[in-house]
Amino acid sequence: GTYTDLSVLYGSGEYIYNAARLEFWLNKRPQPKSLIVGHDSGGNIFWISLLPQDYGTVCFKQDDYPEADGPVAKSWSAFLELENDSN
Repeated sequence: GTYTDLSVLYGSGEYIYNAARLEFWLNKRPQPKSLIVGHDSGGNIFWISLLPQDYGTVCFKQDDYPEADGPVAKSWSAFLELENDSN
Protein backbone atom coordinates (compact mmCIF):
# COMPACT_ATOMS: atom_id res chain seq x y z
CA GLY A 1 0.00 0.00 0.00
CA THR A 2 2.88 2.41 -0.50
CA TYR A 3 4.54 4.27 -3.35
CA THR A 4 7.42 1.79 -3.07
CA ASP A 5 5.07 -1.11 -3.75
CA LEU A 6 3.87 0.52 -6.96
CA SER A 7 7.47 1.26 -7.93
CA VAL A 8 8.29 -2.42 -7.57
CA LEU A 9 5.16 -3.43 -9.48
CA TYR A 10 5.81 -1.08 -12.38
CA GLY A 11 9.61 -1.36 -12.35
CA SER A 12 10.27 2.30 -11.71
CA GLY A 13 11.88 4.23 -8.91
CA GLU A 14 15.29 4.69 -7.43
CA TYR A 15 16.14 1.06 -6.68
CA ILE A 16 14.51 -0.83 -9.54
CA TYR A 17 14.89 -0.24 -13.24
CA ASN A 18 13.21 -2.43 -15.82
CA ALA A 19 11.82 -0.48 -18.76
CA ALA A 20 9.99 -3.54 -20.09
CA ARG A 21 8.07 -4.04 -16.84
CA LEU A 22 5.76 -1.04 -17.32
CA GLU A 23 4.91 -2.19 -20.84
CA PHE A 24 4.25 -5.72 -19.53
CA TRP A 25 1.70 -4.47 -16.97
CA LEU A 26 0.07 -2.06 -19.41
CA ASN A 27 -0.46 -4.96 -21.82
CA LYS A 28 -1.86 -7.12 -19.02
CA ARG A 29 -4.64 -4.64 -18.13
CA PRO A 30 -8.10 -6.22 -18.47
CA GLN A 31 -9.45 -3.04 -20.07
CA PRO A 32 -7.74 0.08 -21.44
CA LYS A 33 -9.16 2.33 -18.74
CA SER A 34 -7.79 0.47 -15.74
CA LEU A 35 -4.87 0.60 -13.36
CA ILE A 36 -3.20 -2.53 -12.00
CA VAL A 37 -2.51 -2.00 -8.30
CA GLY A 38 -1.23 -5.40 -7.19
CA HIS A 39 -0.33 -8.93 -8.18
CA ASP A 40 0.68 -12.22 -6.63
CA SER A 41 3.39 -14.70 -7.56
CA GLY A 42 0.96 -16.56 -9.84
CA GLY A 43 0.37 -13.53 -12.03
CA ASN A 44 -3.15 -12.85 -10.75
CA ILE A 45 -3.87 -9.15 -10.54
CA PHE A 46 -5.89 -6.63 -8.59
CA TRP A 47 -6.93 -3.65 -10.69
CA ILE A 48 -9.03 -0.50 -10.43
CA SER A 49 -11.54 0.45 -13.09
CA LEU A 50 -11.30 3.96 -14.51
CA LEU A 51 -14.53 3.70 -16.53
CA PRO A 52 -17.22 6.20 -15.50
CA GLN A 53 -19.86 3.56 -14.71
CA ASP A 54 -17.67 1.68 -12.19
CA TYR A 55 -14.91 4.19 -11.48
CA GLY A 56 -12.77 3.18 -8.51
CA THR A 57 -14.05 -0.39 -8.22
CA VAL A 58 -11.28 -2.80 -7.22
CA CYS A 59 -11.41 -6.04 -9.22
CA PHE A 60 -9.55 -9.33 -9.33
CA LYS A 61 -8.38 -11.18 -12.45
CA GLN A 62 -7.00 -14.69 -12.49
CA ASP A 63 -5.74 -16.10 -15.80
CA ASP A 64 -6.15 -19.78 -14.93
CA TYR A 65 -9.61 -19.55 -13.33
CA PRO A 66 -11.63 -16.76 -15.01
CA GLU A 67 -14.74 -17.71 -13.04
CA ALA A 68 -13.06 -16.02 -10.04
CA ASP A 69 -12.72 -12.70 -11.90
CA GLY A 70 -14.76 -9.75 -10.84
CA PRO A 71 -15.21 -6.89 -8.41
CA VAL A 72 -14.00 -7.32 -4.83
CA ALA A 73 -14.71 -3.83 -3.44
CA LYS A 74 -16.53 -0.69 -4.56
CA SER A 75 -13.57 1.58 -3.71
CA TRP A 76 -9.94 1.54 -2.66
CA SER A 77 -10.85 2.39 0.92
CA ALA A 78 -13.40 -0.46 1.00
CA PHE A 79 -10.70 -2.80 -0.33
CA LEU A 80 -8.33 -1.71 2.43
CA GLU A 81 -11.08 -2.35 4.99
CA LEU A 82 -11.42 -5.92 3.65
CA GLU A 83 -7.68 -6.35 4.13
CA ASN A 84 -7.87 -5.01 7.68
CA ASP A 85 -10.79 -7.32 8.49
CA SER A 86 -8.86 -10.38 7.30
CA ASN A 87 -5.88 -9.72 9.63
